Amino acid sequence: MRSSIARLKSLELFSGCGRAQFATIDQLGVTLDLESGVALCTEHCPGAEFFVLLSGLVEVRNDAGVAAILRPGAWFGETALIDNAPRRATVKTRTPVAVLVFGKREFKGLIALTPHIRSRLERTAAQVVAGSPPAEQPWYQPLPGGSPAMTFNLV
Repeated sequence: MRSSIARLKSLELFSGCGRAQFATIDQLGVTLDLESGVALCTEHCPGAEFFVLLSGLVEVRNDAGVAAILRPGAWFGETALIDNAPRRATVKTRTPVAVLVFGKREFKGLIALTPHIRSRLERTAAQVVAGSPPAEQPWYQPLPGGSPAMTFNLV
């Protein structure tokens, strides 16, 4: 199922996009509705997708436990694709969710099409690699007891 352009317009990540860009983004991404308990990314595995959370909650965890909860509007998976590195965490659905998914090729098309999104994702990836949380994002909720070194090492 394709995402609707109206839904895309409501997401902070895509703010600043024009009509033609929204139409292309809608064609590049695929919307999936998933039940709770589904692993979207697995720590140490190669990254093949980029995700934007449309509804529901996902948890970010590593061997130390659950480190954060992500809410609608969150994006994850960019670091593995930008850096061509293994996933830094496991991300699992905590509730039923809707996610917009971009495969590697579609992700490359997305960032080529929208330089402002590319710079935003590169900034987030740099924060992740440096171990800084995306705390300025309203969709990010660190959890007490999460590994301090992991709390923000998203995928």
